Amino acid sequence: MKKILTLVALISSISIVAAQDSATATLIGIQSVDGATTFVEPSTTIVVDLTIEKEQIIPGPYARYAQKLLGTRGNLVERTSYDVTAATISLADCKTLATNELAQDKVEIASHLGTIDEFAKILPNRLDNSIVSAEEAAEQTVQAIFNIRKHRMELITGEAGENVFGAGLKDALQALDATEQSYLELFYGKKITTVTHHRYIIPVEGDKTSYNIVKFSNVSGIEEGDSSDGSPVVLKITPSANTALKYSSEADARAKSTAEVRIANMAKCEVVYDDAAIATVTLPIYEFGKTVKVAK
Repeated sequence: MKKILTLVALISSISIVAAQDSATATLIGIQSVDGATTFVEPSTTIVVDLTIEKEQIIPGPYARYAQKLLGTRGNLVERTSYDVTAATISLADCKTLATNELAQDKVEIASHLGTIDEFAKILPNRLDNSIVSAEEAAEQTVQAIFNIRKHRMELITGEAGENVFGAGLKDALQALDATEQSYLELFYGKKITTVTHHRYIIPVEGDKTSYNIVKFSNVSGIEEGDSSDGSPVVLKITPSANTALKYSSEADARAKSTAEVRIANMAKCEVVYDDAAIATVTLPIYEFGKTVKVAK
């Protein structure tokens, strides 16, 4: 028991010295971990979580009339773009990873009005089965938009709907807002932003300092397999010149009983895409550290 306490004290002293440069130390060899005897050899695994944003611009069917009728140009071309908007870097811990699940992706359907990424087959501005040209329909829709705005203002000022108040007024205004929005979309289209989260587990290998996490394209997003499109999202590790490693004390050469302790080196970890750092953090990395012997 005395030997064990002495060994723990020695490891603690190493950690205290190392803490001056934020390093950590772990005993190497056979140990009891969670009630089981196992051989411990310190290693580092890094977790990188990426947040990907997909933006879709879908032109409205009356986009070409927006400038003429409303004075503001609408989007005429459909386009989709992707971006890596955020990243987090952390050390892998089985217990933490099990409880720290990524957000679930969602798909929303807008029932008979059409899906979230397309317009309804029968546009919401059609109130009868009369056949008119696209430009005439656009002109009628613009007039309906201004009528909605006028009616909304009359409700707010009390000039119309004297019996509409409280929750009824609130519901009426929300219905008018939703109708106006659906009409404006016919000119200015839809902008759909989808955010997804992706997790990558990266074991540190020896003295390797650069890891390609995944290939990414601003046109098509994450590229799977051996695709030649896109550029790599890279994890870069830069070990520090840790003075704690240089001056860490070791057992006297005459000591009869020793144990090995691995001291981690603090390293700057960056997630880089397109020559820009998305996330930066400093973590203890055992692979860039030092193994020392301490007396038992």
